[in-house]
Amino acid sequence: MMVTDLPFPIVIVAPDGWAELIENGNDANSWNSIAIRKYSGIGFIVADASGSVWDLVSLTPIRKPTLFDRFRLQPRPIVTDVLLKGTIGHPLAIFCERLRDALSADSDCMTHIWTPPRLQTFRS
Repeated sequence: MMVTDLPFPIVIVAPDGWAELIENGNDANSWNSIAIRKYSGIGFIVADASGSVWDLVSLTPIRKPTLFDRFRLQPRPIVTDVLLKGTIGHPLAIFCERLRDALSADSDCMTHIWTPPRLQTFRS
């Protein structure tokens, strides 16, 4: 299934600690070349508005990134096909575990906005 076919909003959580809420399909398929390379390798998990959980299968740019796309100070977004498959096992437990790991990594935007006591309620 393509990420744009999911009911929005969605939450993406990666094993490196990245977590993001995406409100619409336009933002979900716009990736820069650095993110395409990185998350094609390590993957991520997605939870949609209906409660389903999905694993990344592939990130495929619609057009080949140019040298200019790759080596700018602020890489340009590239429209990308994001292919997902349903998570096998206990999807909600897997998603919660990955989200806890992301919060513990202290590398996503929630940890920079919320106070440590409020974050602790999500970790437990």
